[in-house]
Amino acid sequence: MSALTIVWLALSGALSMGYAALLWACARAWAQQPEVLPSQATAPHVTVSVLVPARDEAARLPALLESLCAQDHLPLEVLVVDDHSRDGTAEVVRTFQAAHPGFPLRLVVLPEGRQGKKAAIEAGAEQARGNLLACTDADCTVPSGWIRLLAEAHEQTGAVLIAGPVAFHGEKTAFERFQTLDFFGMVGLAAAGLHRRWWRMANGANLAYTREAFFAVGGFEGNRHLPSGDDMFLAQRMAQVFPEKLLFLKNARATVLTRPETSLRGFVRQRIRWGGKSRHFPEKRLSAVLGIVWLLCWSIAANAAAGLAYIGSPPALFFFGAAIAQITVKGIADHRWLSPLARFFGRPELMRPGMFLYASAAHWAYILVVGTLSALSVRARWKGRK
Repeated sequence: MSALTIVWLALSGALSMGYAALLWACARAWAQQPEVLPSQATAPHVTVSVLVPARDEAARLPALLESLCAQDHLPLEVLVVDDHSRDGTAEVVRTFQAAHPGFPLRLVVLPEGRQGKKAAIEAGAEQARGNLLACTDADCTVPSGWIRLLAEAHEQTGAVLIAGPVAFHGEKTAFERFQTLDFFGMVGLAAAGLHRRWWRMANGANLAYTREAFFAVGGFEGNRHLPSGDDMFLAQRMAQVFPEKLLFLKNARATVLTRPETSLRGFVRQRIRWGGKSRHFPEKRLSAVLGIVWLLCWSIAANAAAGLAYIGSPPALFFFGAAIAQITVKGIADHRWLSPLARFFGRPELMRPGMFLYASAAHWAYILVVGTLSALSVRARWKGRK
């Protein structure tokens, strides 16, 4: 075995151990983070404006509005910001207003020259009257205690940005259930990073921040040209100004629900859109973490390919053995990481052996493909826009 092969196999082992150590540290951070519990004494006093950026969401928006109507602590207002929809989204809002005259719902229409989710959120923030801006997506539904939990978390801790849990629901296929399990891992990474101040991740489907802090950091100044990442960029910018005032709302009853992608094509486009912004993150530590995961998946593929290339000769055993060892280490680390998260979300059935093995293989393949396409700056189309 050549010296180059020895070095390569050592690097493969180091990547596997680094990945396992990363997930072990995140699992400890998740376990040690206390749950945020609501007060039973008094209702929160902070005024809350809910911001809902929407583009072509006429079919799914009514479910969100109904869930906002069912809040046990009503917001000061709900602002739906229409981002040049082509399907009658604005008319859905007007119809809902007429059917619920007592509900504080307002429609904001983006003017020509402003477009995109960041512009929609900024337009909503400019018109909002509440002190706390609670953001969600038009294709989601929120639990009945959502606003109260966000408001109380802010009042109890003084946090200026609060990231909450998000989960998929209504899955019908193994592919959709894989997305749910994978999403649990991302939520856990966000929680661990915020709790230990390692990195800042957030999801715009369940995110709240004070109006004052939003304008203090300049909103999305500096990254408005990027089509996604409103949540991540804002969290990382706020961490620079308010490093000790970011919080993950660890409470399963605050979970916002949305639907997974039903097609492989839609899934790949979604993940390219998410992954393409990572090179622009101010926090390079988070980019390094994502890089470790991507390099590990590539090294597994490279070892398997080298084993096939040397099939029938002694080097094949070393390369196949390295690939199997990496897969084993990754699988054990993933299982230890995802099991408590699946229990937190009330979905332990997703960790059954058959489902977990399928999800592990799907995770490896999608990181390999989507990570590479994102690194190559491949563009994805979303609702008629690139």
